[in-house]
Amino acid sequence: MMDMLAAAQAGIEHSQDVVYSDHLAPGLSGAPQVRVRLYRPAGKPGTLPCLYWIHGGGHVLGQIEQDDLVMEQIVEAVGCAAVSVEWRRPPEHPFPAPMDDCYAGPKWTHGNAAELGLDPGRIAIGGASSGGGSAAGLALLARDRGEVPVCFQLLVYPMLDGRNVTPASHAVTEPQVWNRQSNPIGWLSYVGHAAVTRTPMPTSCAVPAARS
Repeated sequence: MMDMLAAAQAGIEHSQDVVYSDHLAPGLSGAPQVRVRLYRPAGKPGTLPCLYWIHGGGHVLGQIEQDDLVMEQIVEAVGCAAVSVEWRRPPEHPFPAPMDDCYAGPKWTHGNAAELGLDPGRIAIGGASSGGGSAAGLALLARDRGEVPVCFQLLVYPMLDGRNVTPASHAVTEPQVWNRQSNPIGWLSYVGHAAVTRTPMPTSCAVPAARS
C-alpha cells in the first residue's frame, strides 16, 4: 500500500511550514506503546487546538505516514496542531486492540496538553474511511469513560456498516484498492468473531465502560 501511495505522491513536496515530532503513548492495560505523530505550524508558539486523526485502511491496512500530506494541509489551513495515531492492525490484532490504541492516543494527548502546547478543551477527533469509523466509535468511548473531552468529530467517508447492503456498498465493484468484496474481509478481520449479518454492526465496536 505504501508503495502505491509513494507512486501517487511522487513529485509532491512536503510543506516547510509544518513540523513533525514522533512520540510513544502508553498502551492501555499493559498493551504495547502506541506511536503518535504531532504536527504543528512551524514558528507558531502558544497553545493551539488539536485535531486527533486516525488513518484509514479498511481496518487492516495503512500507517501514519500515508496521511502526512493531509495533516499538513489541515494544520496550514486551520492553524491548529494535529496528532495522528498508529493503531495495531487486524487480523493479527483484532478488536479491541485497534480501538485501545486509538483511545490511548487522545488520552496521552489530553494528559500532556500543557507540555505539547495544546488546548485540552479543544481536542477534535477525525479520520477517513475506517479511520472515520474508528473516530465515531472513539467518540462514544470517550463520552462513556469521561476521561477525554471531545469538542468535534470530522468523519470523512466513514466506514460504519459491514453488512454490504447499502446503495454505497453496491456502487464500487471494480478491483480497485477497496471494493465490495474487500469490505467483509476488513470487517471480519477487525471483529475477529461472528459473521457479518444484516443487523448493523456496532460503530467500530466501541465498548462503553461500566456505569456505577
